[in-house]
Amino acid sequence: MNKLRFITGFVVVVSFFFLIYGIYTIIYYHMNEQSLPVAATASIIMISGISLILFDISREQEYNLHPINREIGQRVLILRKTRGLSLQELSNRSSISRQTIYRLERGKHSITDYELVNLAYALEISTLYLLEGKEERDV
Repeated sequence: MNKLRFITGFVVVVSFFFLIYGIYTIIYYHMNEQSLPVAATASIIMISGISLILFDISREQEYNLHPINREIGQRVLILRKTRGLSLQELSNRSSISRQTIYRLERGKHSITDYELVNLAYALEISTLYLLEGKEERDV
């Protein structure tokens, strides 16, 4: 997984380098009042598209989390709304940033043991419920 992330990151950086070079070329030709060759224009457009696609792919891999994280996030969201708590109120109770809770609820954050325990305490439930959706007496 780390090797794939490294390769994707490298390709994205190289693609962005070519994109910046392409923009520089356009500005250079424009300032010298020369027309840009058609092949160069097509190359710049193609490289720009590839850069954006690769950047999007690399961001999707960031959110390729284990399904348990999405399930925990859904449970936190439902419990927070059921208890009438805002993100800020839950953040204050749990000592976890509002942004982290927001990302967790949307399945874009992998929960740590610290966050699991603090959220369970703040929501007045067991960690087992957050992990499996079962109360201890249901086991």
